[in-house]
Amino acid sequence: MFQIYLTGIILTFQDGNCAVISDLSFCDNVAYNVPSNPNKFPNSTALGQFYDNYARTQFEFFEKVLSTVACETTSSAQYSLARTCEDCSAAYKQWLCAVAIPRCTDFSAPDQPYLFPRAMGQPKPDGTFLAKDILEIANQSAFLNNSRNSWIDSHITPGPYKELLPCEDLCYHVVQSCPASMSLGCPTPGSISFNQSYGQVTVTGTAPNGNATPVSCNYPGEALFAAGSLVMPPSVFMVSSVVVIGLMFI
Repeated sequence: MFQIYLTGIILTFQDGNCAVISDLSFCDNVAYNVPSNPNKFPNSTALGQFYDNYARTQFEFFEKVLSTVACETTSSAQYSLARTCEDCSAAYKQWLCAVAIPRCTDFSAPDQPYLFPRAMGQPKPDGTFLAKDILEIANQSAFLNNSRNSWIDSHITPGPYKELLPCEDLCYHVVQSCPASMSLGCPTPGSISFNQSYGQVTVTGTAPNGNATPVSCNYPGEALFAAGSLVMPPSVFMVSSVVVIGLMFI
């Protein structure tokens, strides 16, 4: 069994459909539990490569769009005096890895406002389903009934799990860093799409050792407990339109 501390609670991964991946070649900041299926991916290396290859392929689509922007030009002709195409690419990659590779914990884990149920209507790796009354709830929402990315259910089929949602600042940083002509945007806080797509950094207590501050959203490259508040780019007001892959789901 694998245990981690999450806002003062010890979570034991025992459902069998969350597995740790790390040392990825593209999403090199990813090192956490992800939706899995031991029947299809008996080891973390194969699972990690599968996620990593998917993210890399999606990033190539984005690079084609970014290549249409006049990146190699004089500073006065660039789309921003503060950001470059390199900043845009880096921000998008960080966001992409977080949403393409969800952070997973057991569906049986205690309910918390920052843990969002996923794939409730999908079969577990052993072929069984959740109880009928839970399935009735799941059928009322596509967000609950499926994973955030449909290819996870079609290729990995992990079954029900709970996701630690990506931090909202990952999305804001893309909007800040990329050309306005790309019309990238994030859902508005408080909306259904936001609540089911992103989490917010909140301090909810101290870790059992008393020295760390827990965070309540996923930011690849940061430990679950940070020594103080989680440092991320400043937030900006969001626009509503999305393009390319979109900044809610993939």
